[in-house]
Amino acid sequence: MVVYYPKPVVDEVQVLLMTPSSVQPINTSWKKIMAIFRREGILKPKRLIHVNDIFPHPKNRAGMMINGFNAQANLSKVLRVGANRDELHGAVVIEFNPFPKERGVQINANIELITKSKGLIANPTGSEWCLSLGTGHMVASCRAARQGVRACFKNLRNDHGMVSLEILTRDPELKIMIDEGWEFDVLPWQVEATWSVLPEFAQRALNASNSVATDATEWEVAVTIGETYSNMEEPDWNLAIDAAAAGSPQCVGYIHAIRTLVENFGGGDGFPLILEQE
Repeated sequence: MVVYYPKPVVDEVQVLLMTPSSVQPINTSWKKIMAIFRREGILKPKRLIHVNDIFPHPKNRAGMMINGFNAQANLSKVLRVGANRDELHGAVVIEFNPFPKERGVQINANIELITKSKGLIANPTGSEWCLSLGTGHMVASCRAARQGVRACFKNLRNDHGMVSLEILTRDPELKIMIDEGWEFDVLPWQVEATWSVLPEFAQRALNASNSVATDATEWEVAVTIGETYSNMEEPDWNLAIDAAAAGSPQCVGYIHAIRTLVENFGGGDGFPLILEQE
């Protein structure tokens, strides 16, 4: 059923979407938009959603959606420190568009992403009905675990070189995330039909929020680079740097200098002089 929102509501949200971050921080605008959606009964009740039911939104990260390597890098780190669903900030999904043409665009974008991922992103399950705007990489990593895709990191791999579900589910919290999912705020498909820029805006706001929450020090970035490089099945400095830069730490502008520190002064194999700083 097509739903039309009252013009005052449409205009109120549109003003917030068009407000420059120099005037008002993007997180503030997003919180106000979500408050309007709650006030108007647009936001659906928060619900537990299984990862098999979720694709990333095609507008995530300016159309790049998700990166299979970074999804596994996140999973490798979670496995080392322990999972915590309370840290999954900004878990938001939006429903698939029900019209065949628009729905086809959403599904085909994901199929193309999977095809180009070199086996790092899980295949469709057939049960997908919504698109992630927040926590998309965590969803992708849990889907990868369920399907046993090619592993990029030693601590994730089984004897066949695939992501090991058996290893990951030893963590009881991670087991729940993989087996059951976690709670998401659910936006109806009409939201995107009304405000076409909203999915990209939401993703930028939610990603900014998570980046602030997880901002890393220079030493933490160095540790991430060293651990990522050491645990990779096929070590690659550029990919290790990308993994460490995913959260947009303040030192991202000179992250290559930190990589040089790790490589040249880390103590050799495994970079013990860097990793002991953790």
